[in-house]
Amino acid sequence: MKKISILALAALMAAPAFAAAPVANNAKASDAQLSQPAQMNLTVSKAQKVQNAPAKAVSSIDDLCTFYNATYIYGLKGDDKFGGSLQPQILKGEGANEVIIRGFPYSDVDLVATVDLSARTITLVKQDIMFMPDENEMMVFQPEVWNDAGDQILTADKMVGTIGNDGTITFPETACWSIRISKGWYFMGYNIKMTPLNFFTFNEAEWTKLEGDAQMTDHILNNFLQEQYQVTTPVNVPCYVKKGDNNIIALRNPYKQGAWNEVNVADELGKGDGFIVFSIENPDCVVTTPLTGCGFWINNGEENAPVWEDCFPYNEEGEKYYFQGYTFEDIIDEFGAIDVPVSSYNESTRTVSIVNMWFGISSDPTGKYGFAETKNPDGTVATWKPLSYEIVLPSMTGINDVEMNENAPVRYFNLQGMEVVNPVKGQLVIKTQGNKAQKVIVK
Repeated sequence: MKKISILALAALMAAPAFAAAPVANNAKASDAQLSQPAQMNLTVSKAQKVQNAPAKAVSSIDDLCTFYNATYIYGLKGDDKFGGSLQPQILKGEGANEVIIRGFPYSDVDLVATVDLSARTITLVKQDIMFMPDENEMMVFQPEVWNDAGDQILTADKMVGTIGNDGTITFPETACWSIRISKGWYFMGYNIKMTPLNFFTFNEAEWTKLEGDAQMTDHILNNFLQEQYQVTTPVNVPCYVKKGDNNIIALRNPYKQGAWNEVNVADELGKGDGFIVFSIENPDCVVTTPLTGCGFWINNGEENAPVWEDCFPYNEEGEKYYFQGYTFEDIIDEFGAIDVPVSSYNESTRTVSIVNMWFGISSDPTGKYGFAETKNPDGTVATWKPLSYEIVLPSMTGINDVEMNENAPVRYFNLQGMEVVNPVKGQLVIKTQGNKAQKVIVK
């Protein structure tokens, strides 16, 4: 039985409010700055290491309604603060063939599109976004296209994308996704491709459970809790490695273990497993798997009207690796240039230090949420609390033998050492698989 009731927990979680960081996919159109186009350049796109969703035949609008990784080439002068990659969502619209594209490029932008599944197309036309008081003009989404010379942008009637069988949406290379007013652009991207993203799912047959537990110390979700309820000592968490790739580690139900089980309402809400998944392939750059619900549920509503949401923690290294196509070396070089520490794995102590963390929530799993460390006089966030995990892994010695045993054929022998091809029910035999042997009674 938990020490804290659901309603009491909702109240104590409400005190240290969390907020969306003003970066990447949390940026708002209302805060956007005007710019002018740069020269078209179709050579800057790079191969993306995107988490593709399992291939499926898209046969209904429901099949399109998920989160996407949208890659593009930035078309304006100045730096692209989104880095050429965003994670919008497609939802059902009001009409039978309508969908809403949310969050591309700003979190407060919803664009209406029309889907024609027989033609495998999705179409956007000019539409109002919001009124800009300082400009006394409406911000609009305006379909546009580069001319053949790549030095001028022309107005178009519509912007049409092609829907692949796996749900990938591709727009013509020179078609421009333009957010603008009459005198300039707030955003413009071209060579746009939207790839459906894969939420982490756990198939136990694909994983090997280690004999020992990992020890996890959380410096993230403790921020939801008042100091007297915070879990400051390590908790033991069941640990799994991916079959065929022992560098992929999964912690199962990290927030249903030890003291965390006293302050997490997942069981009372009837919620299932949660995970933290990461790769130690490069010990100098540990990447977490985004879109992974960790199983810690928070109230994002009011005490008397709770809205319970799972948390989706991930680090910037994982975002860059899985969403933006960075290599490990890219990440190490970029973070080193600005003197930012990189998540790492110490093989001698088996200690994983995962830093540069943010988290999403069920309604916004790719969002970047955190906690204010300091605030400016006007109440805006000046600095953010550093969020991190420290995880000590159990010994993985012999894991290859375990996998060999699991994949080896099963054989049976009687007590005299003679092989029994078809043992009968109730017979006492010696069961062997790989280098493991045990006495069993056939059932």
